[in-house]
Amino acid sequence: MIGADIVKNEITAHALASLHYHPDIQTIIEIGGQDSKIIIIRDGVAVDFAMNTVCAAGTGSFLDMQATRLDIPIENFGDLALKSESSV
Repeated sequence: MIGADIVKNEITAHALASLHYHPDIQTIIEIGGQDSKIIIIRDGVAVDFAMNTVCAAGTGSFLDMQATRLDIPIENFGDLALKSESSV
């Protein structure tokens, strides 16, 4: 009745901002100072996400988990990052 069923959190914010710049985006990996997360987007909607459970000290573990989830050897992350293009 008053919009209490509408969730506006950092997952939603990351998804909407990313979709604004890249409407066909499917995956967001955000590595921040407090936490890291992966957000899966399908048809313009965030359908799944995972966050590390500790502070940024767990970032290496988070990247390793996401490499496994994406079926990409962690050793390839650096080279893939260098090949990416940013339009922001």
